[in-house]
Amino acid sequence: MPESKKYHFNKKDIFSVGLVFLAALILRLIYFAQYSSVSFFPFLSYSDSEAYYSWARDILSGDVIGKAAFMKWPLYAYFLAGLFFIFGINALAVFSLQFVLGSINCVLVYLIGRLMFNRAVGLIAGLLCAFYGLFIFYDALLTYTTLSIFLNLILFLLFFLVRGRPAKGNFFWLGLYSGICAITQGSVLIFSIAAAFLILVFNKTGLKKFCLSFGFFIIGLGIIIGGVTLRNYFVEKDFVLLA
Repeated sequence: MPESKKYHFNKKDIFSVGLVFLAALILRLIYFAQYSSVSFFPFLSYSDSEAYYSWARDILSGDVIGKAAFMKWPLYAYFLAGLFFIFGINALAVFSLQFVLGSINCVLVYLIGRLMFNRAVGLIAGLLCAFYGLFIFYDALLTYTTLSIFLNLILFLLFFLVRGRPAKGNFFWLGLYSGICAITQGSVLIFSIAAAFLILVFNKTGLKKFCLSFGFFIIGLGIIIGGVTLRNYFVEKDFVLLA
């Protein structure tokens, strides 16, 4: 099948995307209607949600740099602070956005299944994601999970799209974006470094091109990771890589 038609999306795909998104969003709204009535809403005391809530409020109050090495993945705290700045200190606005983002995550799973296999696989995967209880549960918490899944799914799609174009510029941007994903949840580094390495191996690039492309990936990654490490050392005189 010609490459130009292999990934052509049509009305059936639009229907599938809409079905997955609406199913995911409706289930999340049903869950939220129940969750909002419990005594510990909007978050449980002494939980990660409360820690991120307090951290975001500190950032909003002017303590942008902080005074100690990061104890948790930092990007979500700044993301939360940004939402508080836009919408006010309002957990409902954050949950609403995370339900939409969680529903988009299910659509991204559909797209990955569609691109790698076929529409049926994508639809099954997207609906399984929509109905998966833990995803719904985490979408209603003030934690990094929903944002991390969103960023990581985008990262997977980017690797998929550039797998046949191992130019050093592409790999630099992949490295930079991988660093952003890593400060949302550090375990993605295992995937991103391995994926970059294996894409270049399976493309059978020459040694020089391999070293240049992989080197540019590491440079992009190092800009983000190195910035966080330097910040941790600056505030606490301790080389903490991320958190």
